Amino acid sequence: MATTTSDSNVQKLYIAYFGRAADPTGLAFYSDALANGTTTIEAIASSFATSSEAQPIIALSTGAFLTAMYQQAFARAYDPSPAVDGTFWADAIDSGATTQSLAMVQILQGAEAGGQDASAVANKVTVATAFTAALGTQGSAYAGAEAVAAAKAVLTPVTFDAATVATGNTAAESVVAGFFIIPEPEPEPNLLLGTFVAELSAEKTATLTFLSDGTYVQIQNDVDPVFDGYEVGTWSFDESNGSLTVAVAYDTNSDAGLLDGPGSASFSASVDSKAFTITVEDEGTFVLSRLESDENKPEVGSWLIRPGVSNDTEQPYLINMFAEGLITAMTINVNDPEESGVFASSYTLDGDSLLLRDVTAGDIFFADGATQLSSNADGTLTLSGIDSDGPWLDILIGI
Repeated sequence: MATTTSDSNVQKLYIAYFGRAADPTGLAFYSDALANGTTTIEAIASSFATSSEAQPIIALSTGAFLTAMYQQAFARAYDPSPAVDGTFWADAIDSGATTQSLAMVQILQGAEAGGQDASAVANKVTVATAFTAALGTQGSAYAGAEAVAAAKAVLTPVTFDAATVATGNTAAESVVAGFFIIPEPEPEPNLLLGTFVAELSAEKTATLTFLSDGTYVQIQNDVDPVFDGYEVGTWSFDESNGSLTVAVAYDTNSDAGLLDGPGSASFSASVDSKAFTITVEDEGTFVLSRLESDENKPEVGSWLIRPGVSNDTEQPYLINMFAEGLITAMTINVNDPEESGVFASSYTLDGDSLLLRDVTAGDIFFADGATQLSSNADGTLTLSGIDSDGPWLDILIGI
């Protein structure tokens, strides 16, 4: 069974070879083996010397090795002058009388009792012991390059000076506490955000868009003027029970949208990465496919020009571009929905020029043939020539 002495000897080996405190599992394993006589300090040292963690020091030239080793074990520089450290260990390594792997523990054991080197080792062992104890049974938190670097940084300033033990213990507590700070999980993406397509053809294009500010818009580009128009309102969605609640502020497309006219209603709905499903009482269940980006056509997707962010616009612009060469767009005036405007067209790209034709609805804010469109490396889309203003930078909404 492990003893205080065996624990201390194992910590010394971790300090000499790795410059850090032992992890709880490693300390228990090697300390028990030492106390039970099933291994020796030299055997553990040989094992440590072959580890990748010890190689950066062991692989150094003799002089560089002794400099690094003295700094790691004793927190001081190696001085080969006869009055200080001399060349005994350098000569022993160069002659083959010992190896750098074994010299690490031999130098540690050879520290003169009562001297500053022995005091530095004892102080480092005290702080290392506190560090390992603070980890408790959660040694798994003490893993990885960042954790090892943080642990080494705790012991590096500890010297023969007794005052460094107190500061070292404080640092140990702080570092260990940091290991157990559980980062806030990344929020799950709201799958409802984005644009969903109900119908897509030259005669009818119907989309439903949910924005992160709680606004939704339904654009209906229909050859039938009764249903041609848009719907603007607010939404909330309880994913746990699939309840979608909408409040319509303005409606120009008759009963083509979620509601016919202003009002509120709740629906049973579900959403995944590909589709939005909604059940409407007395009408049935409808599945709308998500408008996704297209790697071969960077303009395809649902784009949002944000007021005060993308440009000096007073209301957001929503632009839906489809791989089939269709485009629908809308100015969204949340404060005065009646002032919102919708527009639809087919389009082609001639280089960077966006050419529109067959415009079928109202408030046109694209200058036909003068609009320039280019995609950016960060996934944004730059449009210029809108209402004779400068460039507009858009973000792709949805997942």
